[in-house]
Amino acid sequence: MSHAKIGRFSKKQIFELPDGTHRLEPHLYVRVRGNGRYRNYFFRYLDPKGRVCDLALGSASKKPLSEVKQFAFLLKTSLQFSGKASALMEAKQHPVLFKDYARRVIEILASVRLWKNPAQKQSWSSSISTYAFPVIGEKFIDEIDRKDILKILRPIWINKTMTASRVRGRLEKIFA
Repeated sequence: MSHAKIGRFSKKQIFELPDGTHRLEPHLYVRVRGNGRYRNYFFRYLDPKGRVCDLALGSASKKPLSEVKQFAFLLKTSLQFSGKASALMEAKQHPVLFKDYARRVIEILASVRLWKNPAQKQSWSSSISTYAFPVIGEKFIDEIDRKDILKILRPIWINKTMTASRVRGRLEKIFA
């Protein structure tokens, strides 16, 4: 496969690929088997010992390509940040408090985004600490629901609309 085609696949094209392993973008692949009946995404990376490892991401028929690409991006970020792609998967399997998870995500975003001004990282940390931690800081990620987010945003939405909008956007990024 030509490297010029990497990242230029539509969902329709993925379902037209013949049996075999096909690279969609760096680290992200789809494996087609059974005369095209089975199509599964996976993330390929090198472990610290230099061995090739594959991490299953799910069936192409059940997961949207955009969601898989976003998750692959998070895995790449996790790989760069912690040295192993499976760190993100391990975090998903073990309950994590929101405050710990948010701090980790902000660190990762700061290292990846390379914010031009260090004050941006401080602004993110400050707004999440001030508005989100008192409401959901001690909750596990999988326990947080829409009502909790509304508890954070409602008190500040009228008087501090711009702040509320920023907090909402930052929470979206953290949960993404």
